[in-house]
Amino acid sequence: AGASKYSYFHTEVPPDSPRIVDVLMRAFGHQLLVDGCFNADPHAGNFLLSDDGRIVFIDFGQTKHLTRKERIAAALMYMALMKKDKQRIVQMSRSFGYKSKFFNEDV
Repeated sequence: AGASKYSYFHTEVPPDSPRIVDVLMRAFGHQLLVDGCFNADPHAGNFLLSDDGRIVFIDFGQTKHLTRKERIAAALMYMALMKKDKQRIVQMSRSFGYKSKFFNEDV
């Protein structure tokens, strides 16, 4: 195998962590809520930090497409979660068809 044109290094805490998290959240939020096509396997192994500070997304082998209706429902669910609106979360979960063995509303 040939030498890679990229150099990799590992740090315990990535430099500029708050900016990195902000960019990741905005990028994944845009994919999910605006584009409707998103990486369905978002974890730290699926992005790199370039030497110039850019975030490089890799491995889009698992993606999901959402309809406009699904994107709106996801946005409403995120709002209910942010507001800690338990009644709305339970109502939406049931309307989406989410099921659990006991459907414990306190979990």
